[in-house]
Amino acid sequence: SESSKPTCKRFKTNDATVEKVASLLLENPNGLLMVRDELYGWLAALNKGGREGDREFYLESWNGYGSFTVDRIGRGTTHIPSLCLSIFGGIQPSKLEKYVLSTLDDNDDGLLQRFQILLYPEMTTGWKNYDVSPNETAKRRVDQLFESIADIPFPAGKIEGLHFEPEAQELFNDWRGSLERLLRSGEIQSTGFESHLAKYRKLMPSLAL
Repeated sequence: SESSKPTCKRFKTNDATVEKVASLLLENPNGLLMVRDELYGWLAALNKGGREGDREFYLESWNGYGSFTVDRIGRGTTHIPSLCLSIFGGIQPSKLEKYVLSTLDDNDDGLLQRFQILLYPEMTTGWKNYDVSPNETAKRRVDQLFESIADIPFPAGKIEGLHFEPEAQELFNDWRGSLERLLRSGEIQSTGFESHLAKYRKLMPSLAL
């Protein structure tokens, strides 16, 4: 029967429609990673007419704890109890600048601000060749860590959570207070930058995790 079909445990996908991502998330409630080699093409596609629903899907998947229902005539109804999707990829600096400038208006919906970790190339005039053997011990330790996390059993349909220890929670509360006061101060002139800083409410706990 359809309900007894075996499912493949997935951690990532590279190119999938919203309907397929929804199907994968239904089978993998702990979330997925979407890896795109060229993010600009993906971002540009979301701006095309008729893709508004896709854009809303990715906007809502950033929170990591909400539910989402996809209704399609051909596919029927897919209800995702826990919508959790992360996106990772590369983009050329010139295209990133173009996209950033295109979002600095009143129609900005905060999609760009959800990309929070950025590594920007700093080219220098010097160059040096490095030929270093990989640290196999460190690699095994990281592999073991990932495998142990992946094997944690979570009750079906239940969104698990972790908490700071008391001392860490106190530090976080102090940091959160300073952020909230800044966001309410009226000192931030750019609405886009204000939206970016507001996303730190999730970024810092995510980094701690």
